[in-house]
Amino acid sequence: MEEKKINQTEEGIENKSEEHAEMPNQNEESGDAGSEKNSFAPEDTTNEAMKAEENKGSDTNAESADVDSHKALAIVGYIIPILFFIPLVTDAKNNTFAKFHANQQLNLLLFWVIGQIVGTLLSIILIGLIILPLVMVAGVVFMIMGIINSANGEMKKLPLIGGFELIK
Repeated sequence: MEEKKINQTEEGIENKSEEHAEMPNQNEESGDAGSEKNSFAPEDTTNEAMKAEENKGSDTNAESADVDSHKALAIVGYIIPILFFIPLVTDAKNNTFAKFHANQQLNLLLFWVIGQIVGTLLSIILIGLIILPLVMVAGVVFMIMGIINSANGEMKKLPLIGGFELIK
């Protein structure tokens, strides 16, 4: 009895595969005779999608040699923003990638300092108790975004604070 069930299921599978093979191409039915693409085959857009993703949100792209040689300076500057000036006093001072991230790090440092001062002054009227944690959390988020951008070799501006060009 079990053999009959197995045979019946095997026959059912064979019938389904024959039915699938006999199905006409959807493009042929709709009258798209010029279209030779199989509707079940994925389009080869992986290269285009990858290029679009790489350039998405990127303001400018630096050369890969510049990026690789100064990536560590950029990452360290986001971790400790007071060190933003290091690329400006080393051989990286003529590098566009290093100068861009030094500018973003200076913006981050000023955001933290000004936010702390404003939050401390406004803590007298209790608004500062809300502002201080918001500034700290936003600063950490900006720091992480900067680290990710510099580690990926991208020159994306930080949101809200990245638009100021203090280092030229």
